[in-house]
Amino acid sequence: MAYIFVRTKLLIYGIYILVFISFLGGGSDLYSNQNPKILRQRKAFSTFEQALGQSEKLERLSLNGWNLNEIPQNIRLFSNLKFLDLSNNNLSDLPSGIAQLEKLETLILTGNNIQKLPEAILDLPNLKKLVLSKNKIYYLPENISKLKTLTELDLSTNKITNLPDSFINLGSLRDLNLARNEIVLFPTQLFELYKLKKLDISHNGLYELPHKIEIFRSLEYLNVSANELKHLPNQIGALLNLNELDISNCNLKQLPVSMTNLRNLESLYMGYNSLLVLPDRFPMLSKLKKIDLSGNQAGYFPIELTEMTNLKTLLMNRCRIKTLPAEFINMQSLEYLTFHDNDFDHFPLPICSLKSLRILDISKNKINYIPTEIEEMKSLYSLNVSYNKINILPQSMNKLSKLTIILAVFNNINTLPNEFTNFKSLKSLYLANNPIDDQAKSKIKNQLPATRITF
Repeated sequence: MAYIFVRTKLLIYGIYILVFISFLGGGSDLYSNQNPKILRQRKAFSTFEQALGQSEKLERLSLNGWNLNEIPQNIRLFSNLKFLDLSNNNLSDLPSGIAQLEKLETLILTGNNIQKLPEAILDLPNLKKLVLSKNKIYYLPENISKLKTLTELDLSTNKITNLPDSFINLGSLRDLNLARNEIVLFPTQLFELYKLKKLDISHNGLYELPHKIEIFRSLEYLNVSANELKHLPNQIGALLNLNELDISNCNLKQLPVSMTNLRNLESLYMGYNSLLVLPDRFPMLSKLKKIDLSGNQAGYFPIELTEMTNLKTLLMNRCRIKTLPAEFINMQSLEYLTFHDNDFDHFPLPICSLKSLRILDISKNKINYIPTEIEEMKSLYSLNVSYNKINILPQSMNKLSKLTIILAVFNNINTLPNEFTNFKSLKSLYLANNPIDDQAKSKIKNQLPATRITF
């Protein structure tokens, strides 16, 4: 049903696929996928001839997911196209007529069978965005340098091992995605792309980042996750414009002290490494709003984090944490906190002091009760305490006027407090796999008639 909804929405708001079919013969693959009755229902074109008459006015055309094996030469008649989406088809090449779309700025070819860059693309004079993700490209031609106007290039999920020397001539590139390829050595050609603001080279086989990475002074986003780095060069601290950095899943054991120079950093993903400590000056990253330290099994909560008073999101799943320091109460800006799959045997009281916290996930621990002090969490919207050993939810929870969702599956709960009858804000309550008998279930339903309850 979700797929049908998406297709319908695209048709209503201008999926210009309907225009394209006017150029095809009755036996073509694309023609066979069309239904004139559907066209009328979408208030698009009642005939293919009418659609053809409007072709010069169109600026956007989507042929996403129509199982096309080829695109006809008549594509050239859409002379004013600025956006063309040919994703999720069976294309291996493009017709030369594509090159006549002189106003085309965006071309999306995700999810096809392309093994080499179609020549016609190289003659598009105004192309700014090119998406070739999820294809079978092994290499790029030297004449890719003809795409002088390109500002965004997505080559993710292909089989690329290196870049041609001519890549250095793509000087207008601002956004480059090389994720999920087979790159082992960091491409030195990238050092000539001084305007680059976003670089994703995650999920490759990189075993080191070169010291020369300091050249990327304009970078605002860098993703090197899921590589075999083991360490980061000290020069990474020179990327002063970075506001998002992903170094997760890289076998890192420590972070360079220079990272504390990244004063514009707002999001930092460090999950699933082997980090035991953070740099002493880590709190100097005062603009950080989101930190993910999940999967680093140090076994304790880093005291440095309690000094980061602007932090809004903290993810520390699977870190073997047992307790929180008293200083945790200083983290009053937190809105989203997850401690899934740790070693808490009781609900940490410092959490109850977080007045701004909206979402708390402390599931899959060893907690056997929730303290009454939870009533102090006035902003709490969603609480997940599933997979613990909780016997009962405290009656004080009904004072949380914003609490809308409680997930408490796989616990030892057999009833709810009588006070829950006044729990008007609660919209969803998940109690599956608790020892609740039929009589108790009936009582709970009567207590919370406006709440969706799952037993």
